[in-house]
Amino acid sequence: MFFLFGVGLRIVSETRNGETLLQAARRLWAWQRRPADVRLPAGERHASILDRVPFPYGDPTARKLVLAMASVFRTEREALRFAAQFGIDSHSIPPGSSPTDLWYDLLRQLALKGRLREAVQATYEQFSRNPDASFLNELLDGRSFDDDPTDAAANRHAMRKK
Repeated sequence: MFFLFGVGLRIVSETRNGETLLQAARRLWAWQRRPADVRLPAGERHASILDRVPFPYGDPTARKLVLAMASVFRTEREALRFAAQFGIDSHSIPPGSSPTDLWYDLLRQLALKGRLREAVQATYEQFSRNPDASFLNELLDGRSFDDDPTDAAANRHAMRKK
């Protein structure tokens, strides 16, 4: 009983302007899904996240892309100005979102418009000296991040340091 009450309060507190409780619950659930929970149609299992519709937010590479974009475009204003080049209406994004929520919404809308790859390419070209640029380039080249043992080793090493 207390668990359900706590979940309900979290959903209510995380609800954005104009968002229904169900939409907030789905958004929160998508952020917390583990990679094992992601189920893709057979034809999309090996497709780049830049070409998937809807944006595969449960995918670890997609989460890394959200964080990379949030580190490149540090303010909401910069992010919305950038996304406007690709047909994203700034009024469709709730104001005051956290950077990860903002970029989740922007990447989701870019994927729906079929312009996600184009936006990532433009980001890479504009910020090629950014530390996240190599990740963006590898993503554009179609590198698979799921089977890379160096990423797993790096993650284990980072976890030990904490």
